[in-house]
Amino acid sequence: MNETKTEKMNVKNTQKENVSKENGLKNNSNKNNLDKNNTLKNIQKEDIITSLKKCFDPELQMDVWTLGLIYDILVEENIVSIKMTFTTPFCPFGPSIVEDIKSQIKEDYKTIKTVSIEVVFEPPWQPTEEVKMQLGIQ
Repeated sequence: MNETKTEKMNVKNTQKENVSKENGLKNNSNKNNLDKNNTLKNIQKEDIITSLKKCFDPELQMDVWTLGLIYDILVEENIVSIKMTFTTPFCPFGPSIVEDIKSQIKEDYKTIKTVSIEVVFEPPWQPTEEVKMQLGIQ
């Protein structure tokens, strides 16, 4: 009799875990490329921008999108292509910023297989007036 109770409790716990997992998928739609109906969604440029806002220049403590380091974003199926620059051509954090961007996008959108980043220095980076104010530059 105790075994039956235990078995029933195990079944209920498993059902609860499955519901929790389902709810987790619904609540973390970005993490799984699922919309609110649990169907695969197309990843848009705006989705990639959301990921870029999580990637920071470690020296300036500001995200690469706000800094204006991203010049172009192209999303085609499971490939993301980004054209970007650094604050200076000799930025010591450049390679780690590029790797951080690739990792963040792939972490946020599991169906993305390739993130291609082209680093350019024309036009050279020019901070906006807003960024200058945030950085204390005038």
